[in-house]
Amino acid sequence: MNDDLTATTHCRINRLSAFRASTWGNAVKHNLKASWIRREQTGVSNVTAMEQSPITTEQVSRLIAKTLNWKAPRPEGINNFWIKRFTATHSYRAHHFNQFMEDAGNIPDFL
Repeated sequence: MNDDLTATTHCRINRLSAFRASTWGNAVKHNLKASWIRREQTGVSNVTAMEQSPITTEQVSRLIAKTLNWKAPRPEGINNFWIKRFTATHSYRAHHFNQFMEDAGNIPDFL
């Protein structure tokens, strides 16, 4: 019976993979001159971009203080309990968050 379940699961996975490949694997040309696109562009043309204010060390410290101590460890393997107490790293975290907001290409793969 376990083999039947495994075979059924593999069959479903294969069908799902084939469906996703057929949906996302084909290049599609969109009509970039569609009337609704022009309407949307016109509607937002006078909207000013939101200014980004830098993330401060104090904000990072306040947010870290709200996290649960022994929740699943972060990608670097350190629990929140220790992140809260390593306050010397909070300014570096704020600096890195600001860099990530300026250029998403700076975000490491493990995040």
